[in-house]
Amino acid sequence: SYFKTVIPELASEADARVQIFLDLAKPYIARDVWEEKSDYAQALFAAHMMTSSGSSVTLPSSSSGTIQNEKVGDLSTSYAVAALDSPSSLGNTKYGTLFLQLRATLTITPFFLVGC
Repeated sequence: SYFKTVIPELASEADARVQIFLDLAKPYIARDVWEEKSDYAQALFAAHMMTSSGSSVTLPSSSSGTIQNEKVGDLSTSYAVAALDSPSSLGNTKYGTLFLQLRATLTITPFFLVGC
């Protein structure tokens, strides 16, 4: 599939699981805005959600976010995590970061309504 070609690190994921996340990502990608970048953007956003949601594939990640809870005895730290679709959470995965970089390449032309 296209997804597994452009996101080879997740190629071992079940096709059904990939499709679920592609379907979840679809509403976030306006094809008339993303145009020829639509499929790649959808794959990146789906991969971001998959790796943020506890995919069966273990990928390296770094702790990020505000420390929410810290315990010294038997050392335990937990971090606040943003919603998967928030701009701040997109930087938490390499796929979200690539998505943000791709989004920055879009040219969005504003339009004005006159005489309303």
